[in-house]
Amino acid sequence: ISETGGCEVAELVPVQAINEFERALAVRLQLSEAKAVVERKSFYGFPLYYRPRFILQAIAALCKVSARHAHYVQHSSNIPDIVRKLQAGEFCNDSEDNVP
Repeated sequence: ISETGGCEVAELVPVQAINEFERALAVRLQLSEAKAVVERKSFYGFPLYYRPRFILQAIAALCKVSARHAHYVQHSSNIPDIVRKLQAGEFCNDSEDNVP
């Protein structure tokens, strides 16, 4: 989701897509090792290593230009709770084995 795409791009994204973003984010935040990601086939189209903030930035960009999506995230998803847990340190931000 491009920040420069604006409302036109947001209109192409079904509100229900937020559910898939949320599912991918929640699953990957709970898997701390690459082996677990591979064993559970929890890629969701992402590379083995990625930072959770990429998904959150995509959702935030979408909500910034679409009141429909923002309302859905706020009232019909667990994303606000996931963000709270990330900020409280309840989830790891990176996999333990994601080293150079």
